[in-house]
Amino acid sequence: MLQYPYLRLFALSLLGWLFGLAPGQGLRPCATVESVLGPAWDTAASYPSLNIVLVWGERDSGRPLTDHNWPQFATEWEVLLRKVPNATVSRAYYFPSAQQWADADIVVFYMRTHTFRQEAPVDLPTPPAAGSYTWGAPQFAALDDYLQGGGGVVIMHSATYPDVSYENEWVKRAGLSWKQGTTTFREGNLILRKAAAAAAHPIMIGMPDTMHFLDETYYPMMKTPDSLSAPVTVLASSNETFNSQTSAQAALWTFSPPGKPGKVYGFIMGHLGASFNDPLFRGILMRGMAWVGNTEFSRFRPAVYSGASFSGQCSTPVGVRAGTPWKPAVRAKEADGAATFEWKGKPRQSDGRVRKGGSRAVPTSPARVPGTFDPQ
Repeated sequence: MLQYPYLRLFALSLLGWLFGLAPGQGLRPCATVESVLGPAWDTAASYPSLNIVLVWGERDSGRPLTDHNWPQFATEWEVLLRKVPNATVSRAYYFPSAQQWADADIVVFYMRTHTFRQEAPVDLPTPPAAGSYTWGAPQFAALDDYLQGGGGVVIMHSATYPDVSYENEWVKRAGLSWKQGTTTFREGNLILRKAAAAAAHPIMIGMPDTMHFLDETYYPMMKTPDSLSAPVTVLASSNETFNSQTSAQAALWTFSPPGKPGKVYGFIMGHLGASFNDPLFRGILMRGMAWVGNTEFSRFRPAVYSGASFSGQCSTPVGVRAGTPWKPAVRAKEADGAATFEWKGKPRQSDGRVRKGGSRAVPTSPARVPGTFDPQ
């Protein structure tokens, strides 16, 4: 009888291998990624112009260079996304300029929005004054005008975490966001489960029902006020435990503010630099970019594959990186994505940690996978 549990484990591992998503698998096989996302190049296609703005902020200096490195993302993905045919890519420090708002089809927010430090940005000669880059009425008005005109927005990881002074305004545009004093985080193995109702959505179509990542999630997220009628569409979730209750928490979602034709895509991952070399991570992120920008995902495929970490051969030549493998070490207690720690209502600082003098349970998570973005 002992052989049956092992036989079941072998069968599940084999199924995971077929989809390139098994925990501990290492690099995802390129052939498997192509079966989900399609090949890298579509030489017969031609595309209209596309303008992408990457909004970034000063580096989170309290963390390793492998975490929350927003300047590196903006610098290197500006190069990477220029592999998208007929695309113009630019960067914006905290806010797009008036001209960038006017020209943009897609605005990607990936920066710290809840605290600010005075650091010299890599391409600005003078450090900004501390606290000078915070959202207020003029910035929200510009975002509203952009969404009213049908513009597309992607809000990734830390950009879903607004300052407490404007979190109620941010969530009206984002659909979901961090709530000061309630939301927490978990870094480790994530199992994203595709929502059944989202199976035919352009971002999720053809994606496996479960997808394994090593990154970080925030939960529970604040929802739009009850007075807003526009619903949030959850595309995928992970099972997380909060105050002894385990439930599905949104990891990917879409939203359009009431009365505005513009589209918003919420993407909870983006904590670790190594994640940005994972082709499935890139594919889900760039499918969202294509969706909010009202364009075809096929034009993003060269950027998905260029410099990504694979095993095996791709059907078309791409710049495959031989760098850091994607290799989460799933533990038995984390096999379902459930958190191994929880908050108990202690007063928190702005980053979610309990204030000095309070107690907190320490999360257990696998060793971090070092890496950089490294697009070629």
